[in-house]
Amino acid sequence: MVLSAVLSAEVTRRTLVLGSEDSVTGWFQKSWSDSTIDMIILPSGSQFMHLLPGAYARYDAVGRTQDPVFVGDQIKDGSRYFEVREVKPWYLLNSFMYRDCQLAELPLYEVGDEPSATTAGSEAVDPRTRTKTALTTLLTGTNITKDDGGTPAPFLITFGYPDYPLQYVFKSPKHRYVAFTIDEPNNSTPLISHDQLAYGYEHHIPIHILCVNQPDATGTNLKSKARAELRRVIGLAETIDLRLMDREVQRDRQEAGLFLYDTEFTLLYRTDTT
Repeated sequence: MVLSAVLSAEVTRRTLVLGSEDSVTGWFQKSWSDSTIDMIILPSGSQFMHLLPGAYARYDAVGRTQDPVFVGDQIKDGSRYFEVREVKPWYLLNSFMYRDCQLAELPLYEVGDEPSATTAGSEAVDPRTRTKTALTTLLTGTNITKDDGGTPAPFLITFGYPDYPLQYVFKSPKHRYVAFTIDEPNNSTPLISHDQLAYGYEHHIPIHILCVNQPDATGTNLKSKARAELRRVIGLAETIDLRLMDREVQRDRQEAGLFLYDTEFTLLYRTDTT
């Protein structure tokens, strides 16, 4: 099917571009590159869905195009912004026909809403910040290697999950092999002295080791080496005030076409009241 024979609508494709690592969160800074493409956009439940035979809107709308579009991009249609959540290419025999894009509307989004780079010292020092600083200082890259046993595997130390697909982190364009992600504490307990005053807090901090299979490094090997390195660092408890590793849970899963190895640890971290 040729789209121009049915309907042609020009929209703005805002291509996701990842820059350098943010100094606080550790994730890559986002920016956008605008271009014009042809895309038919029909909202969920539209009575005109017959214009896109076989299409189904899983989110707020579905868009059909023959132009390149990728998960994580934005589509601007007039004053409306959509995030591309899924892309499904369709073929007739071995000939490409079009892409169906699942679109989630961003009703409150405006250009400029994306935060700029975080500058050092602009966020309060919390357990995540202290843990990230400790891991950045103590993790040794030469202990996390590719399958040849000698080439260091590039890794990240970050806050939580990024607001863009992980495939851009582990594959093109960034090609990182391991990510240590630090979540918000899921429990913070005051430490009470004999006079019933708090002298500190014990934080339960989830840390995930994330990795995928790479051409020169299997995910299981990367996970094993990263786990051993994290345990080595936890052994330096007197240095970084991480008392012990409370638990370990495997959360491996399929995500965005990748098999994501995800090992979650809960660390006990003590701080004073400041």
